[in-house]
Amino acid sequence: MYFNWIQSPEASADFYEAKREMEYAIRPKIVRILLATFEDECCTDFSCFYFDVDLDQRIVRIAKDTPKEYKKKIKKAFKAEFGKVPVAF
Repeated sequence: MYFNWIQSPEASADFYEAKREMEYAIRPKIVRILLATFEDECCTDFSCFYFDVDLDQRIVRIAKDTPKEYKKKIKKAFKAEFGKVPVAF
């Protein structure tokens, strides 16, 4: 899986620390969703999944590069796990 890190142009020196903390918080949750949804159904390393992570707003979205059929399958579980998170289509 790939993360697209989004931050304002006035990036602070804490960018890498914030990025690391956010990834440690969200990666296990996303992996649980993907494993529960796609046992043997898609790429085994989840390399076909892309997520946009906005560090300023602390929002995680399913990126448009993720195949549509996969987005549809994880949308409900993704929203349940991350709350009212916008999902990019």
